Amino acid sequence: MSFGDELDQGVDDQISEAGETLSVSRQGYRSPEVRGLVLQPGLGAKPGEVTTSATEAEIVILREDYSPTGSPSEPKIGDRITLAESGEIWEVSRTDAGSHWTWYGSRRYAYLVRVNKLPEGSR
Repeated sequence: MSFGDELDQGVDDQISEAGETLSVSRQGYRSPEVRGLVLQPGLGAKPGEVTTSATEAEIVILREDYSPTGSPSEPKIGDRITLAESGEIWEVSRTDAGSHWTWYGSRRYAYLVRVNKLPEGSR
């Protein structure tokens, strides 16, 4: 196994161990459910404390699984990611961190997508 393959396997392991079931939608089409890893910045949290008040997050999704139109696609501003368990809807948008997505890992294996949580009434 090459070093790059080992890195990709590490991403797979992170998603399978700590990931959540989610779906991606764009312009009325919703992808089948996939797994993704939600990284929230824990605003105002103490070390080791989990907070649900974050309105910005980053979500890691494998490149092959990001298919909001039925085929793999790069993330676009306005795409929506719905977390299956909580029902939270996050919208892909440019955040203070800059671009709305970047690569996660060294070989363009997964996307790190920047999102904002939609308020309950705007869904």
